[in-house]
Amino acid sequence: MMVAHGLTVALLFMLSTMVHHRTQTFEMDEMGGLAKKAPVLSAFFVCAMMASIGLPGPGLANFWGELSIFMAVYQFKSWLVYAVVAGIVISAVYGLRAIAKIFFGEESEDFRESQKEVAVSDMTWTERVPALILLIVLFFIGFFPKTVTESLNDSLEQEAVYAQAEQ
Repeated sequence: MMVAHGLTVALLFMLSTMVHHRTQTFEMDEMGGLAKKAPVLSAFFVCAMMASIGLPGPGLANFWGELSIFMAVYQFKSWLVYAVVAGIVISAVYGLRAIAKIFFGEESEDFRESQKEVAVSDMTWTERVPALILLIVLFFIGFFPKTVTESLNDSLEQEAVYAQAEQ
């Protein structure tokens, strides 16, 4: 989960910075309609947010981490599952709300006026390449989670053997 989270957060910070540079505002209520003006940016942002939420498709790495945490919490203290589910729901609501307002919402009059001076542009190739690399790694880990988990499992098994030997 931490590997997937690190990749996803890096991608979301990068994309959020791109949105801010294009809109010159942090207010989601002022922005809107960026999907028409920057469709590639909106597609990357939607994929990154779906990964952050931990949706099972289309093969994003965060799902496996969240599923592992969910199962571990259920086995440890089944009542804590409700808190985990609440966290997932809250993050989903926030992420989907951000997508709706920024990319598909109505833009404010002030925002429209500011765009007359500098129009919103889509991602350049120098912006797309690092975003694409992060997204490809998220998909790779999502489709092949053992690339990360096998080495972790081996380390944990060795640690368990050492701990039992010391007892």
